[in-house]
Amino acid sequence: MEGSSIDFDPDGNLILILHNPGAPFAVWPQDGNCHLNLQQTALALCPSPRQSSSTVMSSNDALKPGDADDRRSESSHMPIRPLKPIIRLRLSSRHLILASPYFQKMLKGDWQESTAQSRPERVVKAEDWDPGALFVLMNIIHGRNGKVPLCVDIEMLSKIAALVDYYQCYEAVHIVSAIWLKELRQRVPSALGRDLVLWLLISWVYQDPALFETVTRTAIITMKSPFPSLGLPIPQIIAEAINSRREAQIQQILDVLDDLQQYLLKDQSGHSFECSSILFGALMKELHRAGLLGQDLCLSIHDLSIESTMDALDKIKSTQWKAMTTGTSFGSSTGFGPRCYSGHGCHLQSIIQSKLKGVDKTTVAGIRMAEFRDKNDTQCATASLALSSHLSGLSLCLNNVPNTRSAAMFVDVREIVTSTALSRFENICVQQRFANFSQEELRLGDSVALQDNKSQDS
Repeated sequence: MEGSSIDFDPDGNLILILHNPGAPFAVWPQDGNCHLNLQQTALALCPSPRQSSSTVMSSNDALKPGDADDRRSESSHMPIRPLKPIIRLRLSSRHLILASPYFQKMLKGDWQESTAQSRPERVVKAEDWDPGALFVLMNIIHGRNGKVPLCVDIEMLSKIAALVDYYQCYEAVHIVSAIWLKELRQRVPSALGRDLVLWLLISWVYQDPALFETVTRTAIITMKSPFPSLGLPIPQIIAEAINSRREAQIQQILDVLDDLQQYLLKDQSGHSFECSSILFGALMKELHRAGLLGQDLCLSIHDLSIESTMDALDKIKSTQWKAMTTGTSFGSSTGFGPRCYSGHGCHLQSIIQSKLKGVDKTTVAGIRMAEFRDKNDTQCATASLALSSHLSGLSLCLNNVPNTRSAAMFVDVREIVTSTALSRFENICVQQRFANFSQEELRLGDSVALQDNKSQDS
């Protein structure tokens, strides 16, 4: 279908054709209930541009006279969907090669099928990208700074981040992204929602450690189910780290509550029988009401957030009761005077808070971005194992490799491993300091152990 054409370089020798522009992006379910199948739902609604953006062809290529009729007859039984106009962008391959390793590989590698004399103009296909975000990125890459906005909203910033991550042009947007983030960082939401997921993508792609730690802390505290990536290029290892931190913190709280039950049940508290019985009964009733007891707990642990759990505990009622004591009559030494009642000083809420000290939400820290980085080749054993498993056909899930970005330098499961990657891998394998590590140690990427081993070798 015909659409618009934009020249980012009037003399450019590359045409990027964007099909289905403005496809649904980071779809959040209407009921807000994010479970494990959410990412698959988002992927179905928003197919990745990776599926078609790698096609390179000459602009002179065209259908043969009978092809159109053949294709029409083949697809006549399929439902008709409205087609969005395509968008053509005339670009400079030289600018793209300098800014993007993705385009550098595409235009200089094995996909370069002919010389510039025989095919002076190439065509690249992409789909689903947001046109506005794509225009901003191409203006940056082509040095058209006057057309680059100084302010963008979070929606646009995240759409640009998805493009930056896909085309790997991190350095090209480094300065302008810092300007954008300076204006927006005060608007980070305080609870899990679609915007917080977008902020995680933004902080990761634009490599903002402080923002990344803030966003992950908010997610850990407020989410009630596994972290939803919404089909965005957020490494799975990050989502898994958020999930594990949340579950570990909640489990700590539940362990404290279990210890408190045993503390009162087995008279370890030093309280009187009457006092411990009243406190224990009140605790059990309140935990049951909050869904934090017994079978209810087993069923709901994956639907709890740290914040909601602590709020429920804050609302536990403190028992108020009076203890009966026997007084003495005036002038009597027998101790059998009139009985009197006095308020008892033990309060359930104060006992709970004292036990929870050190495990409440104020002690929860965000995840440090450095946990997902490789500083140098002496700490990239995990990446080497990833490539080794890929080459030998082992069923290792590369998404679970902690150092995702560095592992991608060695192997891309969607591409053929390049000779450079193989050379780097072989260089690591021959290093003696990795020889004594088990596959489990390598998989975990124990950088401390690796560093210690390096020191011993030197």
